Amino acid sequence: MDNGNGNQPQQYPHPTAYGTPDASIVVFAGDKDSGRFATPLNKLTDGTPVIIAGMLTEVREHGTIDAPRATLVLTNDFGQAAYAAADTDTLAEYSMCLVDGLEVSLFGIARRPFQGDAELDDPRTNYVQITRVEPLFA
Repeated sequence: MDNGNGNQPQQYPHPTAYGTPDASIVVFAGDKDSGRFATPLNKLTDGTPVIIAGMLTEVREHGTIDAPRATLVLTNDFGQAAYAAADTDTLAEYSMCLVDGLEVSLFGIARRPFQGDAELDDPRTNYVQITRVEPLFA
């Protein structure tokens, strides 16, 4: 079907993460006072403020009616991906932005759940605890 001037509309594939996200996605880490820098999420320590952008996939709600939570996968245009989680307050405020296929910027905190445990510590388990969501419009 033509778009009026003879050109065919192009369909571009959505980015796809291959396998389990390993937190190799590049984020902007740090706060505005100390300066932000680009680094892979799996290189950060627990509690580092981050900004990450990409397309949401696998958005799942968990918890109870009184205390819902959500987990999701965020994938950038290079196929790098990471897990992210939203607590009850964040989900209540930004649930309309946490939809499969939507491109967003997530503001949050890098979490490394087993940091300090010699047996379980693995940087591939890093994820982002979401504090704010901003949709990206094309």
